[in-house]
Amino acid sequence: MKFRPATSMISIDEAMKQVVEFKTMKELKEFIKKNYLGIFDVNTLKCVSWGEDKRIGWKETYLITADLKSGKDCYPNSAILFSDGDIFKLPEE
Repeated sequence: MKFRPATSMISIDEAMKQVVEFKTMKELKEFIKKNYLGIFDVNTLKCVSWGEDKRIGWKETYLITADLKSGKDCYPNSAILFSDGDIFKLPEE
């Protein structure tokens, strides 16, 4: 499954240069922990259908969110990535 950053800080072209692929949920969680410095609680991952993204040719696009931890505060359902599939269809390992 393909993933790209969910950010408005860079262009879609730049985001597509950062596409990564994972075959398991374990790989996805490890990537998030490592690349986002542990600020997201990977046990709260959610996957929401976002529709077709014609700009990049993904027929089904999903927004991946998780709770963001910042000190004592928690920001639920914070955007992390977009994917080209439902992450809950990935095998655990």
